[in-house]
Amino acid sequence: MIEPFTPDKNEPSMIRPEGESDRSTEFKEKRAELVIAINDYLVDLAKKRDANQPLANGTFLSDKPRIVTTNLGRTGYNANLMSTEKIEGVSLTGDNTITPLILQAVIINPRSGDLEIFEMQGSDPVTLLISNDFNSSRQSEILGMFKVEDIKGHYFKYSLYGDGSVAQQSYAGDD
Repeated sequence: MIEPFTPDKNEPSMIRPEGESDRSTEFKEKRAELVIAINDYLVDLAKKRDANQPLANGTFLSDKPRIVTTNLGRTGYNANLMSTEKIEGVSLTGDNTITPLILQAVIINPRSGDLEIFEMQGSDPVTLLISNDFNSSRQSEILGMFKVEDIKGHYFKYSLYGDGSVAQQSYAGDD
């Protein structure tokens, strides 16, 4: 039988043991730095939003979401018709006291003329009050996330979860 995971070889595998025992100290430090950087960036933007200061390009942050998804009803067993409206602009929702900060930017790329969407989410501040480290009791909770997407459907997304895992998703399309 082939051993799917050998801890001392760091070979890529779809199977990981639970917990953090196979993670290197360097990986844990870099992951924590990324979560801290995401949260610090969003807190800085929240200060600008609350002081009604413009961003570097003169845009003001709205406190209303730029991407609104509506459930239009059931279309069959376990299926719903969903509608997503994308409103041009930049918003930062959440208060970083009881709700996480979520950045949404819907812009027209001046070079290509295509619609582009940027999303970033910070950690839940209530959870951070309880525990300052990655811990399996909140394994499915997002500690940090960023995503870039264009109108053609191309995207990449990185999510950092409470159990210490990092999930990467991307789609490059059939161009």
